[in-house]
Amino acid sequence: MSSMVLNKPARKLPSVDGVALIIGVIGLVLNRLPGLNTQIWTGVLGLAVFGPPLLRELGILKDVDEFARNIRWRAGFHTALAVAMFVLLNPILFPLIRSYPDAVWGKTWFFTNGFMRQTMVLVFLLSYLIQYWGPCQGVFRILLGVAGLTLIEVGMVGLPMGYDQLAFTLPYLGLIVLLIAMAFLARSKPQWGGWFLVVVGVVIIGAAIIFGAKQSDPDMPGELRLNYVVGIVQVTVHVFLVLVVSGVSVLKSGRAELE
Repeated sequence: MSSMVLNKPARKLPSVDGVALIIGVIGLVLNRLPGLNTQIWTGVLGLAVFGPPLLRELGILKDVDEFARNIRWRAGFHTALAVAMFVLLNPILFPLIRSYPDAVWGKTWFFTNGFMRQTMVLVFLLSYLIQYWGPCQGVFRILLGVAGLTLIEVGMVGLPMGYDQLAFTLPYLGLIVLLIAMAFLARSKPQWGGWFLVVVGVVIIGAAIIFGAKQSDPDMPGELRLNYVVGIVQVTVHVFLVLVVSGVSVLKSGRAELE
């Protein structure tokens, strides 16, 4: 997600895209609620994100300007590259999971269809928003959005049976504070903010891998253990996209300003 696009004066998303964004946020929230069919809401989110670009390519909607059209095409290119990479990695990584029955019968991949649907939406949004508002302002808004969604999730998801309220909410609240702090740091001090995002992203990925290795009980049924490992891999990929890639974009923007 290149930071070479010039920062434009305060831009507002076109009205149709604004409506689509609201629908997408609703889909994100509903996607996190227990007991609901997450695939449906992932589809709603995807249609909200890709609906307006599709209508513009069909000529039903007109582009606001050439700037918006160019970043839409570039965001689409980034999305295609990301999905192509995961599709091609699946058969390469298959020997690592071929001993599991679900993998042998083609029911499980490292990067499942559901994961790739989510990744398509995530990459397109990250690329589009970072280009549209510029890396610093774009990452600022993205991190605040993630913090807001996390807060909504804490308020709407029920407390698991047997959990202490404080022990359950404190990690989420700590994450929200961290996201807000990184958002403001990325906007005000791009060099510091960019490095902070990269370091935090790498630490979270490392912690997830270590936690996954320790929690993977050898006595756990094979299929369950495979799903657990795949889940850890998928979470680390999304953390990499949101934090590390965003951090690199902010760093490049800060260096360009210094030059």
